Amino acid sequence: MASSQQRTFHSRCVQLNVGSISDAVSIFSKKNERGEVPLVLIPAHRSPFSGTGWWLTIPTGCNCLMQRFGKDIGIAPPGGSVKPPFYRIAYIVTSQSCNYNAPVKECPTADNVRVGVDVHIVFNIQNPQDFVYKLGAVHFDQLLSGAVDEGIRVLVRAQTHQTVRMLRGNRADTLLSMLNKKFDDSGVKFQNCTITQVELPQSLEQSLEHTTELRKAMEKTKREHDFMMGEIQRKCDMDLEELNRKNEQTIVMEQGRKKRAELNHEQRLVKEEELTSTAMIEAQQRSKVGSMEVNAMLERTKVEVEQHRLETISRAEADAEARRVQADIDYEKALMTATAEKERLVGEAEAIRLDAQAEAESSQHLIHKRRHELTMREKDVLMQLASKTDYNLIGNPGDRLVDAMMSGHLEVEKDKNC
Repeated sequence: MASSQQRTFHSRCVQLNVGSISDAVSIFSKKNERGEVPLVLIPAHRSPFSGTGWWLTIPTGCNCLMQRFGKDIGIAPPGGSVKPPFYRIAYIVTSQSCNYNAPVKECPTADNVRVGVDVHIVFNIQNPQDFVYKLGAVHFDQLLSGAVDEGIRVLVRAQTHQTVRMLRGNRADTLLSMLNKKFDDSGVKFQNCTITQVELPQSLEQSLEHTTELRKAMEKTKREHDFMMGEIQRKCDMDLEELNRKNEQTIVMEQGRKKRAELNHEQRLVKEEELTSTAMIEAQQRSKVGSMEVNAMLERTKVEVEQHRLETISRAEADAEARRVQADIDYEKALMTATAEKERLVGEAEAIRLDAQAEAESSQHLIHKRRHELTMREKDVLMQLASKTDYNLIGNPGDRLVDAMMSGHLEVEKDKNC
């Protein structure tokens, strides 16, 4: 309940009357249950007839604005001094940092959800003269309340009911900049602006709480599911590890069997090599025996071949001698025959030579006989041509041939170049 009342508590900047200047610091520092924040104090007038009317004490921790005959003459320095009554402290302005709490109700979000927002503002009056004479505490309270309300509503309007809670904390920098810009000429400097509370409607709050509970339940269920999955995974890993161990054992056993098989194979190879070596030695022995037998047979064959060669050479020499004798006889016969034939041919050649000489000597006496024989043979040829051949004779060659057949003599045209 106290927390709810504090959230709905709204501060007010006020200006108060004070009897003595010395009470100013305690009044500025004292908390007010009504939410009043005293910014300016107005002290009572000094009486010139009192004993302390001419003595003026200025406290530290505040700014005292002094007037002379009602005209401002600046900030009075702290300490005691003798001043006539027409010097008076007109206003006492706090120099402390002031806390201002401004709850804003029924702020609509972007999805039209009405929320309540508490804003805590810290400011300081840096120029008391501008603040008092240009603005004043009452007007400052009115302007500050309206500016904060407007800025908060703008901030909230840009958020949804799901993201509006994110405004809590130092996330009101735009509002702080806006306030400093707005009150720049009033001597006020805003130092901090914090959204302390964002309150959603009760029904929505319950729905969100229920949603949060469901989310937590889902997270719990998910954790339980993850735990169960982890247990299943661990069990599967253990089973897999067991299978891997069995597999490794099987691999070791199979490797042992493989090793034994390799040893048996090597033993069989050694035994086979021994058998092969034995068979090789026996084969080499048989090969040597066979080689010796073949060499002996080769020697016998060489002897037989040499014997056959000698016999063949002897027969060939005898045949050659007989053929040579026969050839000599045939040579003698052929030589004698050739000599006789030569003598005969020489005689015939001599006879032909003699006939030729006689023919040459008697050729002048036989010219008419040879010409007559040639003419008779020519006529005989023309007669055979005329009796056996059918010709179509045209032109000069035909005329000559007809004349030759009629006359019995063929005249041959001699070449003009002859």
